[in-house]
Amino acid sequence: MNVRCIESISAWADGCLIMYDDLNYINLDKGYWAQDINPYLTLMDRQYIAVGAADINVYDFTFALLFNKELHKDLGLENIYDLVTEGKWTIDKMDQMMQLANYEVNGDDKRDSNDRYGYLADARMVLPAFWISCGTLEVYKDDNDLPQLNFEDEKFIDVMNKVFQIMWDNESWFSKYTGDYDVPSQCITMFSEGRGLFLDSSFRFVENLRNMETPFGIVPHPKWNEEQKQYYARVSYFYSLIVPLTCPDPDLSAVLLEVLQYYSAKKVIPAYYDQVLKYKLTRDEESVAMLDIIFTHRVVDLGDTTYCDVIRDGLFADMFASNNRNMSTVQKSMRSIERKINKQLEKVIEEYGG
Repeated sequence: MNVRCIESISAWADGCLIMYDDLNYINLDKGYWAQDINPYLTLMDRQYIAVGAADINVYDFTFALLFNKELHKDLGLENIYDLVTEGKWTIDKMDQMMQLANYEVNGDDKRDSNDRYGYLADARMVLPAFWISCGTLEVYKDDNDLPQLNFEDEKFIDVMNKVFQIMWDNESWFSKYTGDYDVPSQCITMFSEGRGLFLDSSFRFVENLRNMETPFGIVPHPKWNEEQKQYYARVSYFYSLIVPLTCPDPDLSAVLLEVLQYYSAKKVIPAYYDQVLKYKLTRDEESVAMLDIIFTHRVVDLGDTTYCDVIRDGLFADMFASNNRNMSTVQKSMRSIERKINKQLEKVIEEYGG
């Protein structure tokens, strides 16, 4: 079965799946399994799910920043590719560019879809994109591989306040979009028509820009500062192949999973990554080089994926959409979120043993 991240942990808690730890013939040390992502997909030191080369959705749901190259040139902005390569692509640099891009086209003192913005994105995607790129998480795992809310961490709060400031106070984010997908259709249209400098997009939606006449570039999200050692790319959502508990022949399923991952790595990923992403969806050689940077350091935040219904969508999306920066809102929600997470883990212990 192919199960979304939110449902996979529920299936585990309900005793409906066979953990990868308990599947014979599975070797997660092999290169066709996602060595960078699977460590995020354990809890209590149990690899209850895993993803590999056959899970193309992990590539599709990796996010990057697209920038309108024509608008970028007209504004006389610094070369973003060079900034990335030199390790100088930071959230402050992005803020400076967004402010220069902001423009009230019709002069009516009312910011709407006819004006120009520095940044276009769905409200749910904004905070987690920058938390991850700046080197922090909504949920981390402690020494016992148990999830811990990171909401009161100093850097976490600093990044959140910074994002509110650059997006809301500087009016860089277009907040009045009509929402439909993770990358709203209205935002894609505005970006295509030069009314947005940056578009926050997963690679699933980059394909929607293939008919865009104006050239665009692809870069990673910015670092917190130049001292940060590397760029991080956000994976939002994932679907994992699981073996249900009712499977009549788990060993055969495990063998087939190994074969599927092996051949996907050998055949599918080169076609997808080297041909589709690098040569059909990108517009220049610099963007091709950026893809390698983006996909080298992928991060899965449990608060943005496994627990996104109660954390990202259930708390922070509404806060950002309504410009609510009150930390008391976060503190009030922490206890109920912790209760839900602990309740699931207690069910796991009941079903599979402590």
